Amino acid sequence: MPDGTPCWKDFTQSRNNRFLTAEAVSKNRIIGPSKILHFYNAPPDSTEDTFKQLFSELKVPEFTAIKFFSQGQPGGKSSTGLMEWIDVESALEVYVIANHYTMHALSGRAYTFKLAFSSNTSIDTPNMQH
Repeated sequence: MPDGTPCWKDFTQSRNNRFLTAEAVSKNRIIGPSKILHFYNAPPDSTEDTFKQLFSELKVPEFTAIKFFSQGQPGGKSSTGLMEWIDVESALEVYVIANHYTMHALSGRAYTFKLAFSSNTSIDTPNMQH
């Protein structure tokens, strides 16, 4: 780069490389786009309204259903669950815009909100393979 910094970085030996060992590869679940997204690492005090406000601010489609797996549990580290959209295109738009968005808990602590496509076909019957 003009300022002398490299224009690339080698992550092949990073501990976060999902393809570094056979064990890590076996844990990968490659799932194509779907209208259901698994969310995790949201602030523990997140509510349905928290997400509605977030998606409104980001100008992305609102979910049609939400199911929390963990929410507001004493000592809980974060909220997780499933969200469903009207169609795959809407879920994909939210994934592109909101994945890795920094959210803040009421305490001010920052959380990197994460999304992943779900293999679930219904938000009411999670198969827990996200």
